[in-house]
Amino acid sequence: MIKVYTAEGWRRVFAWVIDSSLSSLFYLPIWVQLGFLLGPTTQHTLSLSLLLLCFALQFCFRWMVLYFLAASPGKLLFGLRVVNAHEPESPLGLTQSFLRVLADHLSLFFGDALRILAWFRFDRTHVSDWVAETRVVQDWPRKRIPRRRILVASLGFIFLLQSGWSQAYFLFRRIDYKNGVLVVLSTHNANR
Repeated sequence: MIKVYTAEGWRRVFAWVIDSSLSSLFYLPIWVQLGFLLGPTTQHTLSLSLLLLCFALQFCFRWMVLYFLAASPGKLLFGLRVVNAHEPESPLGLTQSFLRVLADHLSLFFGDALRILAWFRFDRTHVSDWVAETRVVQDWPRKRIPRRRILVASLGFIFLLQSGWSQAYFLFRRIDYKNGVLVVLSTHNANR
């Protein structure tokens, strides 16, 4: 049996930043189509099929990288990997890696609030880990034993939950669906 250790929090945070940056590259065609790179207008149109294609490509990329490498690019860079919570020596299954990525994506309306739940636990697992029965680990001992960060996690959860809901609310107020095309209104037009 191999020995694994709970991943250090700062490594997970920086890995998440890198992974989020890489994931955003899959949505670059959407930003170009919306015209945010070209200048402001009162409304922008977006093909729903392009949005779904970008999402599907990004989802499949994350799923396959996790399945074949047992880590995301950010986790690999920081020496972390995702293992089966009950049998760390066995490889992740196709369904298990799919469920982990799916749970990450279903947290859309909660922002990153669900990720900060890991700070409430000694094993640093959160909703995606619970759904897929996984853990993020490192192969060397931590400098300190993991502690629950109740105050930090509580404040972070409330802040991130509120900001996630606010962003979703304002986004959905600005979107209108017409004949297979999403129309994104400018902030000025959305308030009318």
